[in-house]
Amino acid sequence: MAPASADKLGLFLCVALLALMANLLVRNIRRSLVQGHAPRRVIVAGDIAHLSRWSAQHPTLLQRYRPVAVIGVDESRGPSEPLQGIPVLHGMEMLQDLAACRQFDELWLALPILATDAVRDYLKAMQHYFVNVRLLIDARDIPVFNPTGITLGDYAFIDLVASPRRRAMHWLKPVFDRAFAASVLVLLSPLLLVLAAAVKATSPGPAIFRQRRQGLDGREFTILKFRSMAAHAESGGSLTQAGRNDMRVTALGRFLRRTSLDELPQFFNVLRGEMSLVGPRPHALEHDHFYRSLIDGYMYRYRIRPGMTGWAQVHGLRGETAKVESMAQRIALDLFYIQHWSFWLDLKIVAMTIAKGFTDKNAY
Repeated sequence: MAPASADKLGLFLCVALLALMANLLVRNIRRSLVQGHAPRRVIVAGDIAHLSRWSAQHPTLLQRYRPVAVIGVDESRGPSEPLQGIPVLHGMEMLQDLAACRQFDELWLALPILATDAVRDYLKAMQHYFVNVRLLIDARDIPVFNPTGITLGDYAFIDLVASPRRRAMHWLKPVFDRAFAASVLVLLSPLLLVLAAAVKATSPGPAIFRQRRQGLDGREFTILKFRSMAAHAESGGSLTQAGRNDMRVTALGRFLRRTSLDELPQFFNVLRGEMSLVGPRPHALEHDHFYRSLIDGYMYRYRIRPGMTGWAQVHGLRGETAKVESMAQRIALDLFYIQHWSFWLDLKIVAMTIAKGFTDKNAY
C-alpha cells in the first residue's frame, strides 16, 4: 500500500473511532437524563404512619420517590382497602411476584430498629431480586452525624442492600472501557476475521457462539464468543460445564480456550455497554439459578456490569467449578472487588491480566 493511501486509511479509522465514541457518549448522557428524572417506585413495609408524616412534611420529595404499594399494615383494614390511595399488599409472595416482574425499585422497611427477625425475612425474600432495600428510621430525636445511607427530611434511610454508590472517577470506567474496546477491535480486526474463518472451516456450525447471560442489575444480554465446541443442544434447564479433556471441545477450540482467544468477541459486548473490561465474570443463567440459593451474596455481583477479566480471574479462579466451594471463593473475590473498586484497581487488573498472559492451567 502506498504511504499516502495508508495515511488516508489511518485518518479514516481515527475519524470513525472518534465519531463512534461521540455517538456513544451522547446516547449515555441522554439515557442518564431520562433515568435521572424518573421517580423511583417504592413499596413501604411496616409502620405506614411514617409514610403519611413524611409525605405531608416533604411533598416535593414525592417527585423523586413514588410509593406504589404498602405491606404489613393493620390487618383490621379490608384486604383490598387502599391506604392513602395506595394499594395494600398482603403476604410476602405477592411482594416477591412484584419484584420478579420489576414493578418496583426500592423496598423501605418502616420497622422498629430491633425488629431483626422481620428485617431478616424481608432481606431473605428479596435476595434474588434487584431491589434496593432501605431501613427507614425516624431521626428527629436521634443525632445522626455521618449516616451510611441518606437523609430525607427528618428521616434517615440506612442502605441495607443497594447498588454501589458512584465514586470519584467512576465516569472514567465506561469511557476507558469503550475506548480500549474500540482500539482493540480496530487493531485486531484481521485476527478476528482469521479466527472466525478457521472456526467455520474446522467444524460445522456458526463461528460465533451466543448465550444469554445476566448483566447490570440482572438485565439479560447475549454474550459473544468464538465457538470452541462442536455444535450441540443441551437438555432444557441444564447446562454442563466444560471439563478437562471434554470431548465436545474441538481441536481448534481447545487452543482458543487455552489462550482465551475465544473471548475476543466480547469486546463488542464492552463497546455496546453490556460488559466492562473489568468486573465479575457473568455465568450461564442455569448456573446463576443453581448457585444463588447456595452462596450468600451470589446475586449481588450483578449490581455492576460483568467483566471480561476480574479480580478472581487474575488470582487463578477461572474455568470449571466442580465444587460449590470453588464458586464461593470466586464470589468472595468478586464481592471484594465491588466493595473496593477504584479506577486504579481496574488498571491494576488489566495490567495483571496482560502480564500473566492469557493462558491458565484452568482454561480448558
